[in-house]
Amino acid sequence: MIARGGTIFPAEVKAGKSGSLKSLHQFLFQKEIKVAFRFDCNPPSRQELVPTIRVSGTGNQTGSVAFSLISLPLYAVEEMNRLCDQLSA
Repeated sequence: MIARGGTIFPAEVKAGKSGSLKSLHQFLFQKEIKVAFRFDCNPPSRQELVPTIRVSGTGNQTGSVAFSLISLPLYAVEEMNRLCDQLSA
């Protein structure tokens, strides 16, 4: 995670080209964060997502979280600081 100007930007790193982001979705829902990063083996992209999640501690209740997912290749991790500065400006 990186904090910029009072905003937290979480990041998840994946070894392959796919993988679920369940824990990231939970974190974004609980903290009401609107932008997250994923580093993996895919080309760069930005997606607007609204996944349905099971709300922790409520049994089977569900909720949804709307956020922007910025996906970058693993080698671009050094760009996260610059992108966070741009997003928090």
